[in-house]
Amino acid sequence: MNKIIFKCQSITPMFLGGADGEPDLRPPSIKGAMRYWWRAMYGHLSIEKLKEKESKIFGNTEQRSKVVLRCKTSEQLREKQFSKDVGTGIAYLFYSMDMGANKRYYFDNISFEVILKSKDTMQLKEAAYAFWLLANLGGIGSRSRRGGGSFVITGVEDGADLGFDFMSDARDTDAWKDYLKKGIETIKQHTKIKDIQDKTPFNSLQNMGIHLVNKTHHSATKALDFIGQEFQGFRMEVGGKDASNVKDYIDHGSRISTIDKASFGLPISYRFRQGGSATVEPDSEIYNRSASSLFIKIVQIKGKYYPLLVNFDSVLLPANIDIRVKSRGKSTSVSQSNNAIKQDFIHSLNTIQIL
Repeated sequence: MNKIIFKCQSITPMFLGGADGEPDLRPPSIKGAMRYWWRAMYGHLSIEKLKEKESKIFGNTEQRSKVVLRCKTSEQLREKQFSKDVGTGIAYLFYSMDMGANKRYYFDNISFEVILKSKDTMQLKEAAYAFWLLANLGGIGSRSRRGGGSFVITGVEDGADLGFDFMSDARDTDAWKDYLKKGIETIKQHTKIKDIQDKTPFNSLQNMGIHLVNKTHHSATKALDFIGQEFQGFRMEVGGKDASNVKDYIDHGSRISTIDKASFGLPISYRFRQGGSATVEPDSEIYNRSASSLFIKIVQIKGKYYPLLVNFDSVLLPANIDIRVKSRGKSTSVSQSNNAIKQDFIHSLNTIQIL
């Protein structure tokens, strides 16, 4: 049995739920996140081919996974209850973790190992690639697209030729940029995925932009709070126009052409102090939400911390589905926005473009 062991360290809160609702670091949480990034590796395939290939590695209802995943920690996990007094930026990014009865607990600053095993060296390599993408571009658990569950790989014990160094020893942002680009290009060559300019139907390495926010922080908490405040300020500025249009629709039935903030994900809820509320959601019985295609992550470079923005240029919804604004028993259909607002946010910051 071939085996790879990843030694990891979490750097932002991991919101993980076990079977009893208590936080728990379990293989299904990690494997589910790995599946997402594996699909992005093969975003150029048809849905049918993608499912067939995915089931060979991760399994399905008819066959077991060819890759066994185990995880363990070297310490007693102590959960913390999330509170919005941690910082205005973090409170904004993790707002849903402290809403009403939804008081979520999380793990913070934990060391853990992820062990991948397989008799098939090729399947093991693909699973390892997916895990590397997860570690460098994503996160584990709830709010992972908004900076939650970020972690770093601190050590690798491998029994396979992975094609590049899975651990970064970069001493500065330029070296880290080269490290990340080399890993992504190696994976693209492996999967034979080609860059394209058109929007993709779902998030794919075919059309992905990566931007490192060029501002140094001495802790992951400060980096997370900084990017949260920047994101909140930008969304409030843009969302102010959207909110005004929605309010005019509620009060006067005024026409709404589009909701720009929808590019950051749906649904959106509006509640106005002067009275009235509305929900913005996909106009579809099949699609009740559309997750954000802009990922916020915190990375560690030589003991310093930086926000990282990963922007997939994918469609918000299928072309035949509009967005619907609902309020007080009435509703109106609006067109999809063009997703340019995500680029506007990125350009509002001092960033180093990696891809």
